[in-house]
Amino acid sequence: QNVFLEGGFADEDSTVLALETDAAIAIARWIIAHHPNNQAAAAKALKIGQNEVSALLNGNITRFSLARLIKIARRADLRLYFDMGNTASEAAATTLVSTI
Repeated sequence: QNVFLEGGFADEDSTVLALETDAAIAIARWIIAHHPNNQAAAAKALKIGQNEVSALLNGNITRFSLARLIKIARRADLRLYFDMGNTASEAAATTLVSTI
């Protein structure tokens, strides 16, 4: 189920937003697993600002494009798999390896 569709977003926008959200969640889980309670270390490892680490951990992903999230995931050595599905409600980004 795609909450963005329910929020009135267009099909294409809902797909992108769902993929961005799932990618951000995977990165946040990696941060928690690899740098618990140390946002500065996570920021250094991911080559982003500490405020961006905080934003990811707090679910504030509006400042991140899908392209930016992919770059950050690469720095974490995360393997993200994107599936747009046949409809926006099926869109998802996942990792094969648990990030936590």
